[in-house]
Amino acid sequence: MAGPPRQWSISPRPGVLLAPNVAAVVARANGTAVSCAMLIQSGRAAGVYWVATSAAARNRGLGTLVTGAVVRLGFEYGAEVVVLQATELGALVYQKMGFTAFTDYQRFLLPFSPGDGLSS
Repeated sequence: MAGPPRQWSISPRPGVLLAPNVAAVVARANGTAVSCAMLIQSGRAAGVYWVATSAAARNRGLGTLVTGAVVRLGFEYGAEVVVLQATELGALVYQKMGFTAFTDYQRFLLPFSPGDGLSS
């Protein structure tokens, strides 16, 4: 087995973010992007991804704002369910919004060494 590639990329192919089933919301403060969320809708389900708020803008409700916006878009696009995966930091925000946990994911992290191309 050849192993993982030496360089990893999380950037989507050009045009993917412009697909009709994808939406992104950005909250700005004084012209600066401070919070965002993305939705991908597929069939009767939609997923919320890439929710983030800059550290300086946290605890102002911006994560709730952008997440709520893409959730509404998901239902407008025809989704019957909207799902997301929460970090510890976001879990309480999502619970307050009405999301309920239905599973926990187990993860396996491969060991790596500095300089192996897998660390950031």
